[in-house]
Amino acid sequence: MSASRRDELGGVRFDPEERQAEMSKPQRLPPLEPSEFDPEAVEFAAKISRTFSNEPGNISDTYRTQFRHFSLFRASMGLYTFFLTQGDLPNRDRELTILRILWLCGSPNPYAPHVDMARKVGMSDEDIKRVQIGSSAPGWNEHDRLVLRGVEELYAHQALSDETWAGLAKTWTPRQLMEFPALVGTYFMSAVVHNTMRTTMGEGNNGFKQID
Repeated sequence: MSASRRDELGGVRFDPEERQAEMSKPQRLPPLEPSEFDPEAVEFAAKISRTFSNEPGNISDTYRTQFRHFSLFRASMGLYTFFLTQGDLPNRDRELTILRILWLCGSPNPYAPHVDMARKVGMSDEDIKRVQIGSSAPGWNEHDRLVLRGVEELYAHQALSDETWAGLAKTWTPRQLMEFPALVGTYFMSAVVHNTMRTTMGEGNNGFKQID
């Protein structure tokens, strides 16, 4: 696969290695020290430390940076948690969607953990690599192709075509059709926040190199 590419819907060009190097520069805002957390952030930090860390009290630089605007962070986390635990879209469709929009936005930090999630929901490494090419890649079934096409249309035109809508409506419920653009928009938001802040990729996060 060529390192730089232009998708058929006019997506911006980027070189994954150059983008990853750019995102490896120092963060634009330094992480907060624990002594600077507001009370709500202290409670949240304790919770995520118990849930996700092998070292209690070890909070990632990404979280500690986003704690600078804790109310915004908490609100956005509510959306991410909803999609990952309560959303109507099938797990595979969700990860197909998230990987495509994060790739189009060139956002290596949130991309890497979703490579791991995609594997857990049954996507093969070959599938994950083909997501980088998108809907035009050979080998997709019709449903997967429409999901990827839908992401590309939302990225390029901020709306779905009638053709893509009708195609997805053959397999998705009205609730799933409503959820889809909201999922794309939420992870577009995630990408531009991470890219703008240049949030640090933590241990085990290899960005676009999470998949060879």
